[in-house]
Amino acid sequence: MSAHKESSNIGRVLSFLREWDRGGSSVRCRMVNSFLGKNTGKSLYELELEFADVASLFLARLTTWMRLTYMQGTFLGLQLKAIGIFLSASCHDQYLMEFLDDGGVLTPYGDFESI
Repeated sequence: MSAHKESSNIGRVLSFLREWDRGGSSVRCRMVNSFLGKNTGKSLYELELEFADVASLFLARLTTWMRLTYMQGTFLGLQLKAIGIFLSASCHDQYLMEFLDDGGVLTPYGDFESI
């Protein structure tokens, strides 16, 4: 990839992540739906290429959003579909390990802490 194309790809990804960080639920739903449409069935390599080698930053944001809204249940299906793209693309479990490290699997058990 040329340096100019790589630079523009990084700029696009940073703009995407900035929009995510500043956006509310409706913006995030739109972004996740777009992500699902463009990335379903992609490999780890293709996701990293799409996200300028920082796809993990988006996975972390998805996991955090899920952890923050899990008890409301309003976006859970959408969030799990998007996370599923990462987990199914991981040929050597990179995204799975990151999801586990971020506490994604423990999210449903968070409400049992008070018991």
